[in-house]
Amino acid sequence: MKKTAKITLAVLLSTAVMAGCGKAEETKKEEANQAASAAVEASAAEVQVGIANPWSELSLQEIEERIGTSVTLPEGAENVQCLFMEDEGLGEIDFDYMGRSCTYRMKKSDSEEDIAGMYYEWSSEESVPLSDCNATYQTCEEDGDFIELATWYNDSEKVMYSLSAVGAKAEGFDLLDVAGALYASGEGF
Repeated sequence: MKKTAKITLAVLLSTAVMAGCGKAEETKKEEANQAASAAVEASAAEVQVGIANPWSELSLQEIEERIGTSVTLPEGAENVQCLFMEDEGLGEIDFDYMGRSCTYRMKKSDSEEDIAGMYYEWSSEESVPLSDCNATYQTCEEDGDFIELATWYNDSEKVMYSLSAVGAKAEGFDLLDVAGALYASGEGF
């Protein structure tokens, strides 16, 4: 609304200046054009205001310390990025493994909650054992990608976990094996 008002004002000022004549009018015209340009630039600056990124990059060790758990990434994991969302107390480790894009999330929590951030229409869902917990394992296909999600809660640690993988199916890749090894504090891989 402000942007429209500023642009309208600038156009009106420019039109009024163009109607005049003489050197004084040319000076006024130049001043009006400068004012109009300033109004448009100010308007553009207002539009470019954005939202701050809630994620900060941390080391794997810093995430482990904040959550109170241990993580061992699979041998061969590439493009590892460790992130933490302070307001939510949510740790995230993104990595590529066996041609799949994986996201491992963990959060201290008094109860189970959805921390995966994956909102698909799952074609299959089952409850499966995972180390000392029960996990929910879901799959679907979308836009040529095979999407898998495992979520589980450790009641004694009070930590919620999720591991997802997106990409083409990869021979030898088993999301639940990867989840179990990540979760088992270095006993896998």
